[in-house]
Amino acid sequence: KANRFARGPSTHIEIVGGENMMKEGEGGGRIRLEIPTLTRFIHFNSESLTVTVQSGMTLRTLTSLLAERGYGLPSLPILLDQTVGGCIATGSHGSGLGLGTISDQVVAVQIVLFETGECVRLTEDDKSAPQPEDDRLKCARCSLGRLGVVVEVTLQATKLKKFARTE
Repeated sequence: KANRFARGPSTHIEIVGGENMMKEGEGGGRIRLEIPTLTRFIHFNSESLTVTVQSGMTLRTLTSLLAERGYGLPSLPILLDQTVGGCIATGSHGSGLGLGTISDQVVAVQIVLFETGECVRLTEDDKSAPQPEDDRLKCARCSLGRLGVVVEVTLQATKLKKFARTE
């Protein structure tokens, strides 16, 4: 719905999730799109070790839900109150040099494209892509909110390792 009103060149859609984003100057022509209700845990696939959630879920909630199953994410940003969608859009990082960003763990996204208003699912093995070199998933992994509104994300998970403290 917000996409229909944002067709003009001076209109800016501001996507708000966990309120951790950097604030830009206030001005006219802005549509504030809040997504705090997109917080569902959709599916965990124990064979492929992938988890699908809505983009408004916080990392804190996601990591807790995964930990209950004995799984986690390979890399996590420092701020766990960020939304999954926000972390991906900004390429958040924090767990170490060799682990990449949370965006590197994205296997698929469902996104409402600003350009067309179409809701599409982008995957690494997207056979429906208009051409083999279609880079929309790569763009969605760190789009800074410029490609569209991410509504659902599938991430690669990992089995949690157990550590013991010794004296």
